[in-house]
Formats: sequence, structure tokens, C-alpha cells
Amino acid sequence: MNLHSQIDNDLKQIKNRVIEMMDLTIDQYLDMQKSLQNQDKEVAQKVIDNDKLINRMERNFIEICTWKIIKQQLKALDLKIVINRIIIIKDIERIADFAKNICRYFLQWQPNKEPLEILNVIVEKVIVMLSKCREVLESEDIKKIKNLFKYDDVIDDLFHNLNNEIIQKIKISKDTEEIKMWTKTMSQLKYIERTGDNVINILEILVSTNSDEIFEFEKSMKPK
Repeated sequence: MNLHSQIDNDLKQIKNRVIEMMDLTIDQYLDMQKSLQNQDKEVAQKVIDNDKLINRMERNFIEICTWKIIKQQLKALDLKIVINRIIIIKDIERIADFAKNICRYFLQWQPNKEPLEILNVIVEKVIVMLSKCREVLESEDIKKIKNLFKYDDVIDDLFHNLNNEIIQKIKISKDTEEIKMWTKTMSQLKYIERTGDNVINILEILVSTNSDEIFEFEKSMKPK
């Protein structure tokens, strides 16, 4: 196999590893959703344990990419692709961290059904966004990538509505522990909202990787 064919093959393998890690991360979110819906402690612990695997995958991926950058004579475009894949994999790892953090909250605070239902409203939307992001990681279709940016506004609007709902519950509560629980729930809501931000980062990188365009998504400035 000549050098050019080897590099093409390596780039395909790198892309497949990114997709594999996104698949595992989506599984983490589905399990996190299941743990909240069913108040299932075993599934929550499974998410926490599996996060270690995703962390190892990230480290191994970066090591492989670094080795290829050093050992192979990558052209500018190929080098850009590899570096962008590293940036994407780091965003995916952060996304997976949010699922782990929410499961830790569930196990530590053992909240009742109401805050878990609030979280699941936005979790459901984020899982759709993650699944569509996974599709464009594979297709790299610029038009489809740009169509996904609208999902961030949906998640932002939902976040602000749910956050305001929690604020009202804190205002009327007279119980110190309940106030602590709702305050902690607000932090989890923010984790889920930040998942959308990380997906946007990935989409911007995909546009940059597959075109000469430097694209930066501008959030809607609608009043909240």
C-alpha cells in the first residue's frame, strides 16, 4: 500500500473511531434518560462506570492521531482533518461527562419524580440532537449540518422555560432541603443545555473540515 492510500485508510479509521465514540455517548444519554424515568439506580451507576471507557477511548484516540501527525507526511488538508477530529472527540467526551454528572446527582440526592420529569423534558430533545449530529458525522453533508443549528434555539428556549419553572419552585418553598435539591437540579439542567453548545461546536468544526468556509453559529437573541 502506497503512502497516499495508507493516509486515506487512516483517515477513514479515525472518522470511524469518532462515530464509535459518539454512538457510545448516545447510549450513555439513553441510559441516563432511562435511569431518570424509572428511578433506576443500577442504570445510573452503569452510566458512571461506562464513562471511564469513554475517557480511555479519548486518550487512545489522541495518542493515535498524534502518532500519525508525527510519523506521516500529512498534507495541509489531511492535517486539518486530523486536528479537527481531535477537537470533535474532546467535545464528545465533554458531552459524555454531562450524562455521568447527572447520574451522580440522581444517586446522591435521590430526588422525587417531579425534578426528574423536568430534566427528562430537555433530555429527550438533546438525544434527538445528538442522534442527528451522529448522522452528519458520517455523511458530512454540509446542507444537513447547517440545518441542525436550529436545534440549539429549541434547546435554549426549553432550558430557559424549565429554569424559570424551577426558580418559581425555589421561591415558594419553605423547606431548606427542598431548596437545595431544586438548586442542584438547576445545575443539571444547565449541563443538559451545555450539551447543545458542544454539539454546535462539533457542527462548526464539520463545516470547517468539509469546506473552505469558516462558519460560526450565532445564537438567537430572542428575549427570554
